[in-house]
Amino acid sequence: MVGVEVEVIEGTLRGRVVTSHPDKIYYSFQGVPYAKPPVGELRFKSPRAPDPWKGIRDATTEGSMCLQFKDELEGSEDCLYLNIYTPKLPGQDGGTLQPVMVFIHGGGLYFGSGNADRYGPGHLVDAGVILVTLNYRLGILGFLGVPHPEVSVNAGMKDQVAALRWVRDNIAQFGGDPENVTLFGESAGGSAVELHMMSPMSKGRCEAVLQTTLRACGLFHKAISQSGSSLAPFAYIRSSKDRAFRLAEALGHKTDSTDSLVKFLQNTPAETLVLHHRKGLSEEHFLKGLNPFLSTVEFAEQEGVEVFLPGEPEDLLDRGEVHKVPYITGINNMEGKTSVLDVLEDESLWRNKEETFERYVPADLGLPVGSVQSVQLAKRIKQFYFGDQPLSKNSMAGLINLLSDIKFVNSHWLSVKKHICLQKYPVYEYQFCFDGKLNRAAHTDELPYLFTQTEKVVDVDPKSPEMIVLRRMVEMWTNFAKTGNPNSRSEVIWTPITSSETSYLVIDVEQTIKSSLEKARMEFWEQDCMLQGAIVTAGLTSIAYQTVTPEEFLGEKVSIAVRLQD
Repeated sequence: MVGVEVEVIEGTLRGRVVTSHPDKIYYSFQGVPYAKPPVGELRFKSPRAPDPWKGIRDATTEGSMCLQFKDELEGSEDCLYLNIYTPKLPGQDGGTLQPVMVFIHGGGLYFGSGNADRYGPGHLVDAGVILVTLNYRLGILGFLGVPHPEVSVNAGMKDQVAALRWVRDNIAQFGGDPENVTLFGESAGGSAVELHMMSPMSKGRCEAVLQTTLRACGLFHKAISQSGSSLAPFAYIRSSKDRAFRLAEALGHKTDSTDSLVKFLQNTPAETLVLHHRKGLSEEHFLKGLNPFLSTVEFAEQEGVEVFLPGEPEDLLDRGEVHKVPYITGINNMEGKTSVLDVLEDESLWRNKEETFERYVPADLGLPVGSVQSVQLAKRIKQFYFGDQPLSKNSMAGLINLLSDIKFVNSHWLSVKKHICLQKYPVYEYQFCFDGKLNRAAHTDELPYLFTQTEKVVDVDPKSPEMIVLRRMVEMWTNFAKTGNPNSRSEVIWTPITSSETSYLVIDVEQTIKSSLEKARMEFWEQDCMLQGAIVTAGLTSIAYQTVTPEEFLGEKVSIAVRLQD
């Protein structure tokens, strides 16, 4: 293994030279600390700058993933590391600085990592960009939404900001351009990208910057959200304080004191908190498949602590308080397919889904399970997706569509419309539809067409449909990183979506442009189902809602919202 050294602010790193193809190499630096380990007194706190080191630090292996529990307990609290993969170093090939792509992994904000087994760099660095992947605190350790002097709300998001700041300050040493950074992510990582577009910590003070110099504004200059928006049910919750109290009680500490709660959580072994984190959910939220600890609004600035999210994402979008940079956002056409594995393995579960169908009523409507209002709305949803037929194996297509919509598509489309109302920056929309050997166009299935993956190795012919789609996706994503425009040699021109032209790109072997993504299903949620939800709850709680006709949608401004008022 050939070593290579780079000097960063904290000291010297020794990485390695990797051969990606017989005639191509890249330079790999893994396990690079971008913050102090958030352990001991730093648990639940904002990330602190990493300590310098003496001598040469080995950067040939990845750092620990953040502590998490999915199928098993793994990782460590000491996990704030990133990885840099660059096709060339300063001084090579004339010394031109290269575009940088910083990737935020998904996993519902409670599992995942930036490791190369899933997010390998080969395809992207071969196309002439630097790839940076990172870990950030997850679950209750990163998203304890309890306002308290000893807790920094949204610590996991602030970890991501710390990584972006480290990239800004050091990436030139790896040949990267700190003024040409694209932030991209998938699923919860895609939602995080959109949240960064709203955050004063990430976007900086860009209002006074001229359009000609916008490239130098903020911590990133282009953005891509894959299968995730800030309005998705797995992205944000107004408050998770009650969930923290519920978790503490489940672990044997019942209290109504926030001081006592925080002290207990600080002193409880991290492994215990992570292993039992779902005990923070109420029975209804567990039924609906929600994750307990998510991004949340920060109501007041703590002394010496920056605010990541100063308002509700929907309100910030409505007010146009976003980093106005070129933006790609999209979904896969069968997102929900990954959520139907239970009935594929056990067909008897269809009856259970029939009997508990209220689980599909959106949780943010605040309708108690079993209430007349929830039952009525559940019937309307079931009628739309399944008609009068009882749920069975013949209902699979409808279930996939329903799960796709309530988890991904509806929140994505609502977000898109809010972006295009601003009309200040290009927004490109896509739907990934390719069904090949590497995927089935379900959730996460576009990832093998951007990243090399050791966990999913499939031999494909260089002229196969899979390689055609892979080369095309890599080209579009890296062209966007380089110029802000994903188009190149393709005969199909991908144009930004506007209020008058709701076009989107279908990513498949044969690419096409279509209009009004999943129009019939989105109209059901916008104008039928959600309006019904607002009407039936009128006597239960205060609901603010607006609906629009298709004619109004084609006008200058659109605002469709159903949200609970305090």
